[in-house]
Amino acid sequence: MKNIKLILFVTLIACIALFNDVNAQVSTEFSNIIIVQSDYQEIDNITGVRVLNEEVDFVDMPKTSGSINLDDGYAEVPLNFDYDFNGETYSKIFININGFVTFGEWKDGRVNEPPLMSDRLREPAHAFFEDDNSYPVNVIAPFWGDHFLRNDAASFNQFLHTEIAYVTFTEGVDPVTGKDIEVFVVEWKNLNINYKDELGAPVKSSVANFQLRIYKSLDAFSLQGDIEFCYGYVGGNDAPGIGTDVITYGAVVGIKGYKQANGDDADFLNALAFDQPMNVIDSARVSKERTVNWTPSGYNNYRIRFISAGKTKEADWWGDGDVDFSKVLGGKHHNLNDGTPATQCFWVTANDARVIMNAIATEIPLEPTIERSAYHGDVDHDGRYFYNISNEKVKIPWKSEKYNEDLDNEETKDITNPKQHIFYEVTSYDAALIFSYLSVNVPQLPWLLDFDARGKVTNEAIANDIVIGEYTKVANNVYQLPVYLNGTSNGPLAIELKVDGTIESVIENDDINMLSTFTPNKVVVVTDNNIDNETPVFYVNVRTNNETINVSDVVFNKVSKEDYTVALANTNIDNDNELPFMLVNPNPVKENGVISMNIVTDGNYKVSLYDMTGRVISELHSGRLNAGNNKINFNVSNLNHGVYFIKAEGNNNIETCKVVVE
Repeated sequence: MKNIKLILFVTLIACIALFNDVNAQVSTEFSNIIIVQSDYQEIDNITGVRVLNEEVDFVDMPKTSGSINLDDGYAEVPLNFDYDFNGETYSKIFININGFVTFGEWKDGRVNEPPLMSDRLREPAHAFFEDDNSYPVNVIAPFWGDHFLRNDAASFNQFLHTEIAYVTFTEGVDPVTGKDIEVFVVEWKNLNINYKDELGAPVKSSVANFQLRIYKSLDAFSLQGDIEFCYGYVGGNDAPGIGTDVITYGAVVGIKGYKQANGDDADFLNALAFDQPMNVIDSARVSKERTVNWTPSGYNNYRIRFISAGKTKEADWWGDGDVDFSKVLGGKHHNLNDGTPATQCFWVTANDARVIMNAIATEIPLEPTIERSAYHGDVDHDGRYFYNISNEKVKIPWKSEKYNEDLDNEETKDITNPKQHIFYEVTSYDAALIFSYLSVNVPQLPWLLDFDARGKVTNEAIANDIVIGEYTKVANNVYQLPVYLNGTSNGPLAIELKVDGTIESVIENDDINMLSTFTPNKVVVVTDNNIDNETPVFYVNVRTNNETINVSDVVFNKVSKEDYTVALANTNIDNDNELPFMLVNPNPVKENGVISMNIVTDGNYKVSLYDMTGRVISELHSGRLNAGNNKINFNVSNLNHGVYFIKAEGNNNIETCKVVVE
């Protein structure tokens, strides 16, 4: 088998761009919220528009016991195309008078009708919180408030007649894909919005027009398209003596799923966060902003648009190891060259382990819901958890091939919807098991068995912790720490640790097949070799001005261990001029740079330029360097902007420095 060798130079900033913090589930469905400038267009003249009959269509739920309800009623209508939302596929939708729609809830193999909105829950701010089964979920809300539909009879009392209508039509042709742009539109026209004043009297002049647009996906590998909120005009009731007041404050605008992975808040993306200067999705997850003025988007010709992340559903196996989704339709490893479906040995790769390790190193967890990355990454099936009624995280302690069908434990009795309320997390040991699979030591994933040590029987102790060996100073204020085991290891091995200095590099033992990654203060290493307690597994180069290096948060095969303190003796730091030293000037560099190296001993040295994934960009020098100051010229005019690393090796010394290319 090929030697699998990946040295990953990872910085925290770069990884944040790749992995989003997980606070909500619908937030993983959308990549951005933007403003689109386009005039408000009523749908009256579009062929196929259906105006809902307020005396027939808007009923309480469930419909079997429902009655006509012009205050809180729902109308069930077809979407006319399939649409993915929050992990499920829907072909119909429920339109509510109060300025939102809901897909209902998948449960027991079918879509449950939404619950009746009781008086207690009519206040739209409940959209931000996880209440109970009496409140709708899977909601899209362009203007969620306490509204009222006025029928023909109401016009005799000087109310404007409300029309709620819907249509699916072709809006044009997408210039990129050449496909028709199909859109499902719901329009609330002359809706009596937030219709009661402070005394509870109806405000006849409080009328508004707005739309929801759901776009059919143009992505060949996803059924989830963009979503758009459009806003027309308010007021317009010119009946004599009723005034001009329009109550536009207090409505909720956004998308709601179920419950967040933790906390009491609902899984909600607030559309009013579109103007945040930083990450809009991150702001939308936590914002509880409500409307103040009309329009919520800023102007009548501004629309709020949720950009679909276009993720593909793939849930064949829980813990199958395909963390990067390379086996899904359109993925890199979906088919073999002859078009036949790829088997697991093709689509489980070192990159799947790398994705897990990056999440551990950056402490930015993988998405924890069903079908997402942690679901596929939990290859030993011990990462299930849920939140009980006291909002305490509860681990599901037994391993099982079924994620929800055998929840007979007393603690799980409060789980109302296992598919939405059971979550998954991965560990570095999961990455080690994937590495073992690649080394053909684990026959298939998921791996539900506890791992026993393999190989010949010896009297040596089985390792259960690391040992930090004697350090070496390798440059000014840079110290190399060797990491050993306290015994032998003959199976999957995962090590995590933090240091209170700055990690400059991780040097792998060339005799051990492993993967490693690091951030400025954390290292993650996985391997599957037979390792003794006399050979360093890897080395960590740490830069610090302190007299000690503290090694903390040590995790050995999922088990937390004691911290270490490494004292840096003064006798080792007296004569810096006798140590190898490397300096890049200028840094940042735009075109030409110079590496200055203070060499102590004549010898052969190799100097190479790496990108942040550990790939060698170019070899800058290979050959003899004399003691003293040496200069090596290099050019970066053909490189993209970003962070790179220069590594010098020779005479048992290694020096690494970072260079920024502008």
